[in-house]
Amino acid sequence: MTKKKRYHPLLILFNVWKLVKNSIFFVIYLFVIKADSASSFVTYSRIIFLLAFGITLISIILKWFTHKYELDDKSFHLYKGIFSINERTIPFSKIQNVNRHTSLFHRIFKVTSTSFETGMPGEDAAVKFEVISQIEVERMEARITSADGDELITINSSNDNIESSSKVDKENVNLNRTIHFRPTKKDILKASFT
Repeated sequence: MTKKKRYHPLLILFNVWKLVKNSIFFVIYLFVIKADSASSFVTYSRIIFLLAFGITLISIILKWFTHKYELDDKSFHLYKGIFSINERTIPFSKIQNVNRHTSLFHRIFKVTSTSFETGMPGEDAAVKFEVISQIEVERMEARITSADGDELITINSSNDNIESSSKVDKENVNLNRTIHFRPTKKDILKASFT
């Protein structure tokens, strides 16, 4: 069992970037377009916007300090909360798919984003790491694969590659497969227009 870890420190910068990106419309409207306005609506809107922006900024920093995770031999343990700590346990046996996404932000800092998807319903159905190092993701995937023993499919959406990591060597796969149909470019074009 690993000890509790905080998420990657670049998660703060990533969330601040998302906050700035999502509030750019309000900044342009309230501080550029309505810069000369003396309306009480605009004045109060600016104050409310600055308060919300400040509270969200403080929330981002507090979340980084209070949200932690750890892995044991069979599951993820996710901890969050400031005053009362909520623990969520996701067993490795429930993980069906691993999605990686590497945006421009991730490429600049040589990190990635990953989501371990489960078959459980609800909003907490996936274990998401918005910013995590490549080495840490590979270590997690290796631990999940060794604990489960089944084949785990990794989809790397930044390169559109599908990789398969399994305990079974690819050389041991039965090569006597029968291929019934291989689509040509013409078949794909026809299918896309039907």
